[in-house]
Parts: sequence; C-alpha cells; structure tokens
Amino acid sequence: MQADQRAWVKLTSDISRDIAIGQPIKATVTINNIGKTSAVKVWSATVIKVVHNQVHPAFDYDNAFNRFDTGVLFPNDPFTFPASSVKNTSGQPTMSNLSASDHANLMDGEAYVMVYSKTIYNDIFGAGHILLTCNWRGYKDGQFTSDDCTKYNNMRDEERQ
Repeated sequence: MQADQRAWVKLTSDISRDIAIGQPIKATVTINNIGKTSAVKVWSATVIKVVHNQVHPAFDYDNAFNRFDTGVLFPNDPFTFPASSVKNTSGQPTMSNLSASDHANLMDGEAYVMVYSKTIYNDIFGAGHILLTCNWRGYKDGQFTSDDCTKYNNMRDEERQ
C-alpha cells in the first residue's frame, strides 16, 4: 500500500535543437511528483555535455551547477527550469560554450548531446529514493552509441537522513 501511496518523482529534459558555436547548449528540465503524496527534501542536479560516438561517458557531477532544491514537492505540481552547459573553473561555474569542433562533430553525427540528472528525495513514510535519468539528442540522422545513457535511467531506494 505504501508504494501506491508514496511520492514518485519524475524528471524529464528537453534538449534544444538550436545550438550555435560560442553559445551554451540549453535544455528545459521539468521535475514532477506523479505520486499521490508529497515528496520532501527534494534535491536534483543536472549536467549537459557533448559525447562523442564510441566513447563511454562518465556520469560525474563536477559540473552539476544546474540544481533544483526544495523542501516539498506536491503531487502533480511540476516545476520547470532552464539548464545550460556549464563547466567547473576552480570551483566556480562558468558557461561552457559549444566549440567549433564539437559543433562540427554534432552536425556530422560523430557526437550527440547528453543531459543526465540525479534526483534524491524522501517520501512521507521516511524512505529515501534516488532517481537517475539520462536523455540524449543527435543533430543528424544516424546511429549513435548512446546505450550508456539509456542504461543509466534507474530508480532505487536508499536510506537517507
């Protein structure tokens, strides 16, 4: 019964088709509690990066400066926020603008853009949950080695203080 009644947080990202050399890559991220009760202590971090085909991406959060944090997320009350590609420069977030070489690789189908997130929250019963999501976009028709991204999607329970 608790599984039916608890909070179920969902995070989706929509990666912009509009990319330009010298500009950050942008996405719109929506976090929503699709469960029946509130989620509490909700924290989420999102990273956007270019991944080259045949490369296994690291899912690190050193550049996770796109963050969402709230004390409570009510059922069916989604929150949408913009996210941009960011890099960590000596502990400070700075925009990570698309290079000419990465733009060419995206346009040639040699790379794709990946957006991944880690969301941590508690349900009203005190149980902790972790949601891992990954979404990707190619800019040319073709095949991409994005299996690592799709396999990253997962949800698990975790004790959390």
